Amino acid sequence: MPPCLPDACRQLPARKPSCTCLLFAGLSHLLSSLHIAPLPQAKADAQVRWAVLNVVTLLRRHEATHDALADAMARGASVVECIELIEQRLAGSTDI
Repeated sequence: MPPCLPDACRQLPARKPSCTCLLFAGLSHLLSSLHIAPLPQAKADAQVRWAVLNVVTLLRRHEATHDALADAMARGASVVECIELIEQRLAGSTDI
């Protein structure tokens, strides 16, 4: 695993440990996809760093939406309800 991951993951809010788990699950998928593609290791590492930076940036920028989603999930909201919540809260957002 690239050495950039631990530092990037430490950037996530400590009160949201599930973010770290989700991030690593996504990274695991990303890494396995990059190993299939004929990319040099340095380019694959750069792609992973870019992906981590984007995830951290989006989570910070949309922290209120993330908090509302976490609350909805904790209440047992359905997938449809969660998607609707995200769509309503991010309507008009220009960075996604």
